[in-house]
Amino acid sequence: IIYPPLSEQTQISSYLDNKTSLIDKLINNNKKLIKLLEEKRTALINKVITKGLDPNVKMKDSGIEWIGEIPEHWEVGSLKWFAEIYSGGTPSTSNPDYWEGGNIPWVNSGAVNQRIITTPSKYITDEGLNNSSAKYAEVNSLFMALAGQGKTKGTVAITKIKTSCNQSLGVIQPDSRVVPKYLYYFLDREYHRIRGLAGDGLRDGLNLSILGEIPILVSSFEEQSQIKSFLDEEITNILKVKESLVKKNTILEEYRQSLISNVVTGKIDVREENV
Repeated sequence: IIYPPLSEQTQISSYLDNKTSLIDKLINNNKKLIKLLEEKRTALINKVITKGLDPNVKMKDSGIEWIGEIPEHWEVGSLKWFAEIYSGGTPSTSNPDYWEGGNIPWVNSGAVNQRIITTPSKYITDEGLNNSSAKYAEVNSLFMALAGQGKTKGTVAITKIKTSCNQSLGVIQPDSRVVPKYLYYFLDREYHRIRGLAGDGLRDGLNLSILGEIPILVSSFEEQSQIKSFLDEEITNILKVKESLVKKNTILEEYRQSLISNVVTGKIDVREENV
């Protein structure tokens, strides 16, 4: 190890204690701001997706305890009333003819963590599609993970590509009465409640019947579009600020490590520093 005189070691230690504590304080402040932004996003979705954009609208009891009052003209119904729901499949991995040289997009359950799916997990062939339960899902379909540990189960995503998927994903194709992105925001809001429908065990999974019974709120297509546009804009602004803070923290952490490295190896002389 590098072994400067004891007095200089003490100076280095004091200098780095002072500088790194300042850097750590900045990093922690940014982390607090990031948490506040995440809470703001959640609160915004919770309010708008259940109360609408008009603060003066007449309200009624939704009949759902955890939702409470909703605008009087909104409907409450099971998801299966407003969407086609099915699952996909996986071609046999032991048959290379189902996979090699394929050009049909196919996603696994981990794809929901993209939230907005723009790239497939793999590609399968026409033969793979025709000889398995894999099915196409149209653009703007929703995928919900039926199983998976960690955060995956119950996570919803919206696809921006026409793709097939595996059997661990529930495909939700809204009908003409529902704006897909509006439904995405609603199901995202219900994430923790939907996970609870699967049971308490880590291995317990959701199924298509459970998905079909999820209660949803539906207003006019025009009002859903307005809510969707409002949330898109507000959440985009929140994410921009969050990304900026994350980037700043990355730079600060890199600077902290670089500073320590340069000081303890003598590249920066701190003997004359006031600490």
